[in-house]
Amino acid sequence: MNNPVIRKKFIDAYNTIRNKLINYDKENKLKKHVNDLLKDIKQIVKENTGVNPPPEINLSKIFIYQKEKDMISTFCNMVVNKEELRKENKGLFSLKVEKRPWKNASEFKDAHHISRSFPIKEDLID
Repeated sequence: MNNPVIRKKFIDAYNTIRNKLINYDKENKLKKHVNDLLKDIKQIVKENTGVNPPPEINLSKIFIYQKEKDMISTFCNMVVNKEELRKENKGLFSLKVEKRPWKNASEFKDAHHISRSFPIKEDLID
C-alpha cells in the first residue's frame, strides 16, 4: 500500500462499497417500517369495516420468474440461431459447416426420414 495510486483506488472502492451497504441498510429499515405500517392499517380496516384484507403478494417472486423466462428465451434463441461453425477451403471446394435450427417438427421429420403416423406410446413397455 506504499503506492499512492493503489492506495487511492482502494480507498475509493472501500468508500463506494461502504456507501452502498449503508444505503442498502437504510432501504431495508424503511421497507420494514412501511411493512409494519401496512400491517397495522390492514388490521384497523378489518376491525372497523369487517372487510378482509387483500392477500399479500410477493412481487419479487413474480419478477424473478419473468426474468428467468426471459433469460431462458434469450438462451434458446442464441442456441437455435444459424451460426457458421467452420469454413475450410479444400482444393477447388469450399466446405462450410453451419448450425441451423429446424423451423418446425415436419422439417425435422423430413430431414431424418422419419415416417411414423402412429403414436410412440404403443411402443413403450409398461
